[in-house]
Amino acid sequence: MKEGQKGGEFFTPPSMVDLVVEIIEPFHGRLLDPASGSGGMFVSSARYVLNHKKNPSAEISVFGQERVAETIRLCKMNLAVHGLSGTSAKATLITRMSTTASASSTS
Repeated sequence: MKEGQKGGEFFTPPSMVDLVVEIIEPFHGRLLDPASGSGGMFVSSARYVLNHKKNPSAEISVFGQERVAETIRLCKMNLAVHGLSGTSAKATLITRMSTTASASSTS
């Protein structure tokens, strides 16, 4: 069991992320992903809200924490590609992201 003991980076499979989103049912409110990585949980949550005929920007606010600055940039790119946006409060520790339905608004 030496995996994970050195604080390495891991990738959560999309099927697992989708399962977690289905379980937590993020219809509205604040979402925190303390290990946000590339932002898959945020994209999946916004898709869940859209699939239930609601506007993600009006229903949810997402907050992510990531220690690797490059991964935060990847997360922001992932959000932008999916028509979401994000802003960073402190690139090395915490990033705050807010969802929008428009792909034209990227930070």
